Amino acid sequence: MFSAFSQTRQKLRNHFVLASLIECQKEDSMSLIARKEEQMLLNQALHKQESQFIAVYGRRGVGKTYLIRELFSERFCFDHTGNCNRPRKEQLSGFFKSLRKVGLSSIHSCPKNWLEAFDLLEIVVEPSRAEKKILFLDELS
Repeated sequence: MFSAFSQTRQKLRNHFVLASLIECQKEDSMSLIARKEEQMLLNQALHKQESQFIAVYGRRGVGKTYLIRELFSERFCFDHTGNCNRPRKEQLSGFFKSLRKVGLSSIHSCPKNWLEAFDLLEIVVEPSRAEKKILFLDELS
C-alpha cells in the first residue's frame, strides 16, 4: 500500500496538505485544551507553502481522530476511516465507498489494489478549488 501511496503522492504533490510526525500522548481525549502544542504543529503545517504529509500516531483512545476532526473537519477534501485488520478487498471496498460519497463517478469500478485506489483519489481531489486540499485517512493498515 505504501509504495502505491508514494507514487500517487508524487503526482499530487502540490495539491494537498500531506509530512511531519506528531505523537499524541495526552490523556484527555475529549479536550483540545491540553493539545496546544499539537494544534500549533498542525496549523503550522497547514500554512506552509509546500505540501505536507502528517502522520498522527499514539495509543488507542487518546483522541487523535478527535483532534484532527475538531481542527480540520470543515476543510476536508476527502475523509475516509478504514477497517483496520480487515482483508485488503474489504478495505478497498470501503475506500471506494468513501470516494463515491465525495463524487466519484459511477463509471468507475472498485479498485483492485491501492495503486488503483489512489489513482481514483486523484480524480476526486484534482477538481477541488480549495487552496489546501486536506485528505484525512484514518485507521489504515
